[in-house]
Amino acid sequence: MSGGNAIGPEMSHGSLTSVAVTGPIPFCGRYPNPDQLRRNHPVERREIKLGWRLQIETMPFGTYEASPAGGWSGIPGLWDPLLQELIARSKRYRTPPPVRARLSVSAREYQCRYCGAVFLGELLRKTPWGLTGKERQQRYCSDRCEVRAGWLRWRELRDLPENAARTEYRRQARANLKCARCDRPIASVSRSSRKYCSNACRVADHRARRRHCLFETRGAFREL
Repeated sequence: MSGGNAIGPEMSHGSLTSVAVTGPIPFCGRYPNPDQLRRNHPVERREIKLGWRLQIETMPFGTYEASPAGGWSGIPGLWDPLLQELIARSKRYRTPPPVRARLSVSAREYQCRYCGAVFLGELLRKTPWGLTGKERQQRYCSDRCEVRAGWLRWRELRDLPENAARTEYRRQARANLKCARCDRPIASVSRSSRKYCSNACRVADHRARRRHCLFETRGAFREL
Protein backbone atom coordinates (compact mmCIF):
# COMPACT_ATOMS: atom_id res chain seq x y z
CA MET A 1 0.00 0.00 0.00
CA SER A 2 1.07 3.57 -0.57
CA GLY A 3 0.58 6.56 1.65
CA GLY A 4 1.18 4.59 4.86
CA ASN A 5 3.59 5.36 7.64
CA ALA A 6 7.20 4.60 6.93
CA ILE A 7 8.31 1.49 8.77
CA GLY A 8 11.78 1.49 10.24
CA PRO A 9 13.93 -1.38 11.51
CA GLU A 10 12.52 -4.03 13.77
CA MET A 11 12.90 -3.49 17.52
CA SER A 12 13.60 -6.57 19.63
CA HIS A 13 13.24 -6.86 23.40
CA GLY A 14 14.00 -10.34 24.68
CA SER A 15 11.88 -12.74 22.68
CA LEU A 16 9.49 -9.99 21.57
CA THR A 17 9.79 -8.51 18.09
CA SER A 18 7.81 -5.47 17.02
CA VAL A 19 7.81 -2.93 14.22
CA ALA A 20 8.92 0.62 14.92
CA VAL A 21 7.31 3.61 13.22
CA THR A 22 9.32 6.67 12.36
CA GLY A 23 8.19 9.94 13.83
CA PRO A 24 7.35 10.88 17.42
CA ILE A 25 4.07 9.80 18.98
CA PRO A 26 2.45 12.24 21.43
CA PHE A 27 1.76 10.99 24.92
CA CYS A 28 -1.98 11.31 24.39
CA GLY A 29 -1.79 9.07 21.32
CA ARG A 30 -2.37 9.71 17.64
CA TYR A 31 -5.13 8.80 15.23
CA PRO A 32 -4.27 5.64 13.25
CA ASN A 33 -3.58 5.84 9.53
CA PRO A 34 -6.03 3.63 7.56
CA ASP A 35 -3.41 3.12 4.81
CA GLN A 36 -0.68 1.84 7.08
CA LEU A 37 1.52 -1.05 6.00
CA ARG A 38 0.56 -4.53 7.19
CA ARG A 39 2.82 -7.17 8.63
CA ASN A 40 2.86 -10.77 7.40
CA HIS A 41 3.08 -12.90 10.58
CA PRO A 42 0.09 -13.70 12.85
CA VAL A 43 -0.61 -12.10 16.20
CA GLU A 44 0.48 -13.97 19.33
CA ARG A 45 -0.95 -13.89 22.84
CA ARG A 46 2.17 -12.24 24.30
CA GLU A 47 1.68 -9.21 22.03
CA ILE A 48 -1.74 -8.09 23.28
CA LYS A 49 -3.41 -6.97 26.46
CA LEU A 50 -6.57 -8.72 27.61
CA GLY A 51 -9.14 -7.07 29.81
CA TRP A 52 -12.19 -8.30 31.67
CA ARG A 53 -13.79 -11.44 30.16
CA LEU A 54 -11.18 -11.83 27.41
CA GLN A 55 -11.76 -8.37 25.98
CA ILE A 56 -8.92 -7.34 23.64
CA GLU A 57 -7.62 -3.90 24.64
CA THR A 58 -4.52 -3.54 22.43
CA MET A 59 -3.50 -4.47 18.88
CA PRO A 60 0.05 -4.62 17.50
CA PHE A 61 0.95 -2.17 14.77
CA GLY A 62 0.16 -3.40 11.28
CA THR A 63 -2.57 -5.87 12.32
CA TYR A 64 -5.70 -3.68 12.18
CA GLU A 65 -7.73 -1.80 9.61
CA ALA A 66 -10.66 0.60 9.53
CA SER A 67 -13.97 -1.16 10.07
CA PRO A 68 -16.98 -0.29 7.86
CA ALA A 69 -19.14 -0.25 11.00
CA GLY A 70 -16.82 2.26 12.66
CA GLY A 71 -13.76 1.82 14.79
CA TRP A 72 -10.93 -0.60 14.07
CA SER A 73 -10.97 -4.34 13.49
CA GLY A 74 -8.20 -6.92 13.27
CA ILE A 75 -7.10 -8.24 9.89
CA PRO A 76 -8.68 -11.73 9.66
CA GLY A 77 -5.64 -13.56 8.33
CA LEU A 78 -3.45 -12.28 11.17
CA TRP A 79 -5.92 -12.67 14.04
CA ASP A 80 -7.63 -15.99 13.23
CA PRO A 81 -5.19 -18.29 15.14
CA LEU A 82 -5.31 -16.18 18.31
CA LEU A 83 -9.09 -15.74 18.15
CA GLN A 84 -9.55 -19.50 17.92
CA GLU A 85 -7.41 -19.91 21.04
CA LEU A 86 -9.39 -17.26 22.94
CA ILE A 87 -12.72 -18.76 21.85
CA ALA A 88 -11.59 -22.10 23.28
CA ARG A 89 -10.77 -20.37 26.56
CA SER A 90 -14.12 -18.56 26.62
CA LYS A 91 -15.97 -21.89 26.79
CA ARG A 92 -14.80 -22.25 30.40
CA TYR A 93 -17.14 -19.41 31.40
CA ARG A 94 -20.70 -20.17 32.40
CA THR A 95 -21.79 -17.57 29.84
CA PRO A 96 -19.08 -17.48 27.14
CA PRO A 97 -18.19 -13.86 26.34
CA PRO A 98 -17.98 -12.69 22.72
CA VAL A 99 -14.39 -12.74 21.48
CA ARG A 100 -13.55 -10.38 18.65
CA ALA A 101 -10.60 -8.26 17.58
CA ARG A 102 -12.27 -4.88 17.46
CA LEU A 103 -11.63 -1.52 19.08
CA SER A 104 -13.82 1.56 19.17
CA VAL A 105 -13.39 4.87 17.38
CA SER A 106 -11.71 6.34 20.48
CA ALA A 107 -8.72 3.98 20.15
CA ARG A 108 -5.38 5.66 19.47
CA GLU A 109 -1.85 4.61 18.65
CA TYR A 110 0.64 4.66 21.52
CA GLN A 111 4.23 3.63 22.11
CA CYS A 112 4.91 1.04 24.78
CA ARG A 113 6.90 2.46 27.69
CA TYR A 114 8.74 -0.80 28.17
CA CYS A 115 9.65 -2.27 24.77
CA GLY A 116 9.01 0.77 22.58
CA ALA A 117 6.59 -1.01 20.22
CA VAL A 118 3.78 0.95 18.57
CA PHE A 119 0.29 -0.40 19.21
CA LEU A 120 -3.36 0.53 18.98
CA GLY A 121 -4.91 0.84 22.41
CA GLU A 122 -8.36 1.37 23.85
CA LEU A 123 -8.87 3.92 26.60
CA LEU A 124 -8.83 2.32 30.04
CA ARG A 125 -12.15 1.67 31.72
CA LYS A 126 -13.32 4.19 34.28
CA THR A 127 -13.04 3.00 37.86
CA PRO A 128 -15.18 3.97 40.88
CA TRP A 129 -12.59 6.55 41.93
CA GLY A 130 -12.39 7.97 38.41
CA LEU A 131 -9.73 8.04 35.73
CA THR A 132 -9.28 11.16 33.66
CA GLY A 133 -6.74 12.60 31.25
CA LYS A 134 -3.36 10.89 31.21
CA GLU A 135 -4.47 8.18 33.64
CA ARG A 136 -6.75 6.67 30.98
CA GLN A 137 -4.03 6.27 28.36
CA GLN A 138 -2.59 2.85 27.61
CA ARG A 139 1.03 2.61 28.77
CA TYR A 140 2.01 -0.91 27.71
CA CYS A 141 1.35 -2.91 24.57
CA SER A 142 0.75 -6.23 26.32
CA ASP A 143 0.24 -7.90 29.67
CA ARG A 144 3.78 -9.21 29.44
CA CYS A 145 5.31 -5.74 29.15
CA GLU A 146 3.14 -4.46 32.00
CA VAL A 147 4.35 -7.24 34.32
CA ARG A 148 7.99 -6.75 33.34
CA ALA A 149 7.72 -2.99 33.84
CA GLY A 150 6.25 -3.58 37.29
CA TRP A 151 9.16 -5.83 38.26
CA LEU A 152 11.63 -3.28 36.90
CA ARG A 153 10.01 -0.51 38.92
CA TRP A 154 10.07 -2.72 42.03
CA ARG A 155 13.81 -3.37 41.61
CA GLU A 156 14.48 0.34 41.18
CA LEU A 157 12.60 1.15 44.39
CA ARG A 158 14.32 -1.70 46.22
CA ASP A 159 17.77 -0.34 45.38
CA LEU A 160 17.06 3.14 46.76
CA PRO A 161 19.25 4.01 49.80
CA GLU A 162 16.34 4.30 52.24
CA ASN A 163 14.78 1.05 51.06
CA ALA A 164 18.14 -0.77 51.03
CA ALA A 165 18.70 0.22 54.68
CA ARG A 166 15.28 -1.07 55.64
CA THR A 167 15.92 -4.33 53.82
CA GLU A 168 19.22 -4.80 55.66
CA TYR A 169 17.54 -4.09 59.02
CA ARG A 170 14.87 -6.72 58.34
CA ARG A 171 17.49 -9.22 57.22
CA GLN A 172 19.39 -8.81 60.48
CA ALA A 173 16.16 -9.18 62.47
CA ARG A 174 15.56 -12.53 60.77
CA ALA A 175 19.14 -13.76 61.15
CA ASN A 176 19.05 -15.15 64.73
CA LEU A 177 15.54 -16.55 64.92
CA LYS A 178 15.09 -19.92 66.63
CA CYS A 179 12.24 -22.37 66.60
CA ALA A 180 9.82 -22.01 69.52
CA ARG A 181 9.42 -25.81 69.70
CA CYS A 182 12.84 -27.42 69.17
CA ASP A 183 15.03 -24.32 69.73
CA ARG A 184 16.94 -24.91 66.50
CA PRO A 185 17.89 -22.05 64.15
CA ILE A 186 15.36 -21.43 61.41
CA ALA A 187 17.07 -22.07 58.07
CA SER A 188 14.92 -20.12 55.61
CA VAL A 189 13.13 -17.14 57.10
CA SER A 190 10.69 -15.13 55.00
CA ARG A 191 9.46 -12.85 57.80
CA SER A 192 10.72 -11.74 61.18
CA SER A 193 7.59 -12.98 62.99
CA ARG A 194 8.12 -16.63 62.06
CA LYS A 195 8.15 -18.90 65.15
CA TYR A 196 8.71 -22.44 63.89
CA CYS A 197 11.24 -24.13 61.65
CA SER A 198 8.74 -26.52 60.04
CA ASN A 199 5.09 -27.47 59.93
CA ALA A 200 5.82 -30.48 62.15
CA CYS A 201 7.02 -28.24 64.98
CA ARG A 202 4.11 -25.87 64.51
CA VAL A 203 1.54 -28.69 64.72
CA ALA A 204 3.30 -30.35 67.67
CA ASP A 205 3.41 -27.11 69.65
CA HIS A 206 -0.25 -26.41 68.88
CA ARG A 207 -1.29 -29.86 70.11
CA ALA A 208 0.83 -29.50 73.25
CA ARG A 209 -0.76 -26.16 74.12
CA ARG A 210 -4.21 -27.55 73.43
CA ARG A 211 -3.54 -30.58 75.63
CA HIS A 212 -2.28 -28.32 78.44
CA CYS A 213 -5.39 -26.14 78.27
CA LEU A 214 -7.59 -29.25 78.35
CA PHE A 215 -5.88 -30.57 81.50
CA GLU A 216 -6.23 -27.20 83.24
CA THR A 217 -9.93 -27.07 82.38
CA ARG A 218 -10.53 -30.58 83.78
CA GLY A 219 -8.67 -29.67 86.99
CA ALA A 220 -10.81 -26.58 87.47
CA PHE A 221 -14.01 -28.62 87.14
CA ARG A 222 -12.73 -31.16 89.70
CA GLU A 223 -12.14 -28.42 92.24
CA LEU A 224 -15.73 -27.30 91.82
